[in-house]
Order: sequence, then structure tokens, then C-alpha cells
Amino acid sequence: MGTRSRRRLSTTLALVLVAVLLAACGGGGPQQAASEAAPTSEAGGPQVGGTFVWGELADATNFNPILVADTASGDVSGMIFNGLLKVDDKLQIVPDLATYDVSDDGLTYTFHLKDGVTWHDGQPLTADDVAFTFQAILSPKYQGVRASDYDHLVGASELLQKYSDIDAQVNDKKIDQATADQQKEAAFQEFLNGDGIKVLDDHTIQFKLSGAFAPFLANMTMGIIPKHVFNGDYAAAGDMKNGFGLAADGLKPIGTGPYEFVEWAHGDHITVKRNPNYFDSGPDGKRPYIDQIVYRIIPDQNTIEAALESGDIDMGGIQPQSFDHMKQVESINVLEYPTLSYTWMAFQLKNPLFSDVRVRQAICYAIDKESMVKNIELGHGQVAWTHGSPASWEYNPDVPKCEYDPAKAKDLLAQAGWSDTDGDGILDKGGQKFSFVIETNTGNKVREQAATLIQANLKAVGIDAQPKLVDFSTLVQELLAKAEKDAVILGWQLGVDPDSWSIWGTDQDFNFVNYSNPQVDEWLKEARTATDQATRKDLYGKVEVQLAEDQPYVFLFYPNALVGINKRVQGPIEGTPA
Repeated sequence: MGTRSRRRLSTTLALVLVAVLLAACGGGGPQQAASEAAPTSEAGGPQVGGTFVWGELADATNFNPILVADTASGDVSGMIFNGLLKVDDKLQIVPDLATYDVSDDGLTYTFHLKDGVTWHDGQPLTADDVAFTFQAILSPKYQGVRASDYDHLVGASELLQKYSDIDAQVNDKKIDQATADQQKEAAFQEFLNGDGIKVLDDHTIQFKLSGAFAPFLANMTMGIIPKHVFNGDYAAAGDMKNGFGLAADGLKPIGTGPYEFVEWAHGDHITVKRNPNYFDSGPDGKRPYIDQIVYRIIPDQNTIEAALESGDIDMGGIQPQSFDHMKQVESINVLEYPTLSYTWMAFQLKNPLFSDVRVRQAICYAIDKESMVKNIELGHGQVAWTHGSPASWEYNPDVPKCEYDPAKAKDLLAQAGWSDTDGDGILDKGGQKFSFVIETNTGNKVREQAATLIQANLKAVGIDAQPKLVDFSTLVQELLAKAEKDAVILGWQLGVDPDSWSIWGTDQDFNFVNYSNPQVDEWLKEARTATDQATRKDLYGKVEVQLAEDQPYVFLFYPNALVGINKRVQGPIEGTPA
């Protein structure tokens, strides 16, 4: 599953993000490797030029920052677009496109755009573009998953509730869809006329909150999109296919970022080129130095490592079992560092197999996580017991731990009414066998091995679990569409702000397991509005304890990032949780 306050499923190497992403493999990549490093001249200074080849495990799905939900897409989108703010390598939120002032009551934020910023097509960036971006996220035709990130803007919560109420009337057949669309559009127009988002002049925009909202600044790292490219059409901007999803008649991504979009050969590569007019060029006026970045889609981790060793790519993720070998390769620098990510196996709680918390706890007790970290991660990580990351300030290590105990697992399953009535080695209840499918993404050998270990562990307590490999992009799209899968092994790339409402809040966008706990909802809401870090840490600590008890996921492990970079790439490169 990104670091933005909105979560994302992560694939491979993630740049400094502020939302959470669904992950095809754990870890994050060093940002400077792609944006600052370059060949060194004889005089010792950096040169402009060269092509940087980045091996990606999964293909992208969309380049529109307001629609991106996975790191494969986010890596490229982050090169093309800028936010008003950004996250630096110390996980601090700093100005990007704008500076800002805050009112004394902490509810009104005024952003001042930097002078001279232009889009890749030469048009000037204006406050209208900024307003359009956030208005599109709250518009009725928006197909993404970020609307709740901005529900504390004045009028936004009421707007989203109206959308929900109107949808309920359609479902109850009280109104038809055409009437619903008209009502939603009227509600949206009312919001546009309100105080939540106001353009003061071409370079100044104001956002007013209805109450304190701790993740607000983190959410303002959202990439800004160009109003003129979409002709001011909110529906087009929020269209998953045409709004930079590059369907046959899709729009070309145009941003303000250090790199411009060149091409996307689906399943093969994505190419971006240096923006010579980038506003944040640095003191020497030459950054970014690298002329072109090619994201090569290589859907197998072994093949990525072979390409890294042969020099066919400049950067790629490394598997734990290859780490020691790759350290000996003369042409490669190898980095290891903690990440804001974790790997999990999620249950579909609507499935009767997993509706009983005793069953979910039993499955956790049946899985040998220590063996997973020792024999699959080879020590490059640590066992996970709850949501979060030890690299984050809110992380609570003092949670209930379902340590490996097959006897305890069997006892809990028996308490839940499961027994082997026909002696075939598989538990059954009411004529139903305890059998299910575990889906994970192709090419990620660590997850494939984890699924195999889980299969063996569960077989030992009478549960039949069958691994199934699925293309990462397909799996993400199905999960976001709320496809009710039995169980899934994936990962979250978490955000710099620990807001996890979108994952665990009842009926929220990334809550595809249908978890619902009113107390957790209340704590998460309180944490979003708390004004000091100590209070938020206490609230998130309570959430993490409850999640460890409820086990909507089996929290598997916190992986370290293992990254290889060709030594021809030079510059300030280091590995951090960013």
C-alpha cells in the first residue's frame, strides 16, 4: 500500500511522497538518485546529460497526481508534477510551488505562488490551476480516492455527505441517475461559491478549514494539475482513463516538475526528459542534471537484479537473498535503510470464513513471522504486529503480539466451531471447508515465498490456503474497485503524516477489507483534529493496539529497503525513510 496522507499500494522504489501507496514490494528509493546525480566532469563538477534507467517491478496505471494510488505511478507522476509543498529527505514539509501564511486561529491558510513557474507547455502557473486541482478532487465526477483528505475545508464535509445521501436515494430507487447527477452538480456549485477555496489573485489562493485538521499541510503536497489542459472540465480531470491515464484519446501529462513526459509503452517502459525551464534549478542553474529517465518495466525481481549487475539499468530493488552478492559487484553501490512501509495479509471481512475475530487471531498465531523475517527477509527487516512503521514518530511497539503458537491457533479455531469431521486434514464447519485463496503480485519473490510459508503454516492447523499470483496493476485496480477477494498479500508505503483514516475508517476508500470499529473511527477522527503531537501519538497508539487485537490484517513484517545503484550515478545519494 506511498507517503502522502492518502495511502497507496507500493510497487518498488518510492520517491519522497506524502500519501500512502499500495506496494508491489517494500522499500523506498533515494530521491536524489533520479533528480540530482550526474556524470562528473574532469574538473570535478557535475555535468548535464545522460540517461538514467530505473528498473520498476510493475507498470504504472495513471500519471495524474489526483488519481494516482500506487508507487509505480507515483514515481513517474512525482517527476512531472509539483505540489504547493513537498517533503524533504528529513521528512519535513517545506515549500515547493508556494510559501504560506496561517491565520491566528489556525484555520485559514494563504499560499503565495513562486514567480516565474511555467507548465511544460510554456503556460504560466496560476492560482486558478491550484483551485481547479482541489475542486476537481471534490467534484461529483471524480473517480479517485482522495476526497476525504480535503473534507475539513469549509463546506466540503457537507458536500461529500450530500453526495452520499443522493447515492442512497438512487440505490433506494427514489430518484434516477440523471436527477442524482443534477442534484450533485447543484451541491458542487454551492460549494464552489463558498469560503473553502478562494482565489485572491493570480498568485495567491486561500484555503479555509472548518476546524483544526492536523494532516492539512501534508495533504497540500498534492501535485497541481493544469486547468487549461482540461479546459476547466472537472469531470475530465477526474477521469481515471483520460485524465492522464493515457487512453487512446487521453491527454498528455503536462506538469511543472523537473521532468517532462515523453512516452509510455505499456508493459515495457516510460520515458521522461529534463525540463530545461524548471523553476527550482538550484544555485548552479543546472538541476536537474540528467537529460532523460527511462523507467523500464521488468516484472520479475531476479531479472531486475541481472539487469542491474549487467549495467542494463542504473537502479533497482534487491532481494534479501541477493544482498550479499550484490555488495560484491564492483559496479554497484548497495544501500539498506528502514522504510515507512510494511507487508500484510488482508482478509475480506465480509467473507464468513473471517468474520469471527477468533479465526483471524488463530491465523496470526499459526503464522511463523520470525521464520519469515529470518529465512525470507534474511534479517533485513523485523516482525510486524500492527499498522505503522518503527521509523514513524507515532509507532506503538506495545501492542498484543500473536507470536507463533500452532496449539493456540488450533484452540481458537475449535472455539470458533471449526473441526475436521471427515478426517481429511482440513477443518470444516456447517458443511463448508476452511479453504481460501491468497492473492499477491507476480514478480515479487519475497511475497511469493511468504505466501508459500503461510500456506504450509496454515495447513499444519487444518486450513487450506492456495496462493495465486496476479499482475500488480490489475490487483490494485480490483482492490480499489472493492473486489471482495478472500485474502491478499501486499504492502503499504505510508505517509509522513500518520493519518490512516482512509485505510481503517468505516467505508473509506482504501478500506477494501470492510473493517469497521466505531471506537477506532472515533480515535482516528480525534487524531485528525488534535493540535499537538503527544495527543496524536496517544490516539494512534490506541488504534494500533486495537488493530493488533482485531487482526483485520495479519501484519507480517517491516522490510528494510534494499537498493542497488550503478556507481556511474553520482551525487548526494543516501538511504532514509524518505
